[in-house]
Amino acid sequence: MPSIHPDSLSPFARASLALAQEFTDLSTLADQLSSTKLDSDNGLDESLKLLNRAAQTGEALAQAMQEFSTTLQEAREKAEASAKIVADRAQNIQQRRQAQGDLQEKMDRLKEEVKTLGATVASQPATIALTEDDKRKIAQELERLQEPMRKFIESAQAVKAEAGAKNFKRIERQADSMIDSLQASQRKIAQAIAPK
Repeated sequence: MPSIHPDSLSPFARASLALAQEFTDLSTLADQLSSTKLDSDNGLDESLKLLNRAAQTGEALAQAMQEFSTTLQEAREKAEASAKIVADRAQNIQQRRQAQGDLQEKMDRLKEEVKTLGATVASQPATIALTEDDKRKIAQELERLQEPMRKFIESAQAVKAEAGAKNFKRIERQADSMIDSLQASQRKIAQAIAPK
């Protein structure tokens, strides 16, 4: 078993060890005192020495108990302060996690709305030979998409700004990617409906 270096211990642990040592010393002295013979001069002298040491040990024990009590109180106060920090931090973490979840939910809803719009556009029947009337209707339909696209881009920019302000980098990157994609689609639509 490795030896314990008192300097590596906390004040509470050092006080505990000192108190334990004083209890051990007093117990040893009590055993020695109970076994000395009082019927001889040497035995009496030895008993008086042991009694004197026991009195000193009693004083040291009282001092060790006082130090232990003080360090126990300090350790308790430190533990209470640490518990309060943990509780406060846990609340902050929960609030931040909730904010992140709410923002991710906004992002997911926006993705779903864009996906739904994309599916609607993709479901339009494609004709091999388009008449001028078909082309005009398609151009009108594409033009009608410009406003929802603009709103999606604004919503994605708002999510990106909020994510950036709250330092949610992953959501900010998702929003940025969506903005790039929507802007590219918007440019394609603009090119498709531009007069030839």
